[in-house]
Amino acid sequence: MKVCPKNPDHKQFITTAHEVHDWVVDGNGNFEEDLGCSETAHGPNSDNIWTCRKCGAEAVEDSEIEARKALERMDKVERMTVEDLPLTHFYK
Repeated sequence: MKVCPKNPDHKQFITTAHEVHDWVVDGNGNFEEDLGCSETAHGPNSDNIWTCRKCGAEAVEDSEIEARKALERMDKVERMTVEDLPLTHFYK
């Protein structure tokens, strides 16, 4: 599922779908008029770029958000010092 990386409450995205339009053409096949969409040839593809309709951020898979959070937690642990550890008792 796609999610907005800036705000999980943003639930609408803009992406590409492919429509089939019926045209009026002349005897040589030259366009004269578009009669509108007659069917959808292919709906949105998850590999397309999906843009948050509200803030414009590029959407990501929700699993990517979880991976980012895990990396942030790992980074915090790597930067910890002894003073950061919640040790309350020392034994000799």
